[in-house]
Amino acid sequence: MQITSNYPYGFVNFRKIGFVLFLYGAYYHCIDFLGSENTNLWGMGLTFLALMLISIGYWFRYALKRKFWRFFI
Repeated sequence: MQITSNYPYGFVNFRKIGFVLFLYGAYYHCIDFLGSENTNLWGMGLTFLALMLISIGYWFRYALKRKFWRFFI
């Protein structure tokens, strides 16, 4: 089923545009409250934490699939 619309300027992805604008607003308020240096440090720290948790999750899933714990018993 194909949905046709008559939206001008390609507003089909309006939710994506709204989410990006929400993130811009959040970043602006973060700079407003914390200052630019602390905002960048906070953002880098959260990015590092997120990537570390994702990496641990993937390695844990890999170990469970391969039954990796049998090597230590």
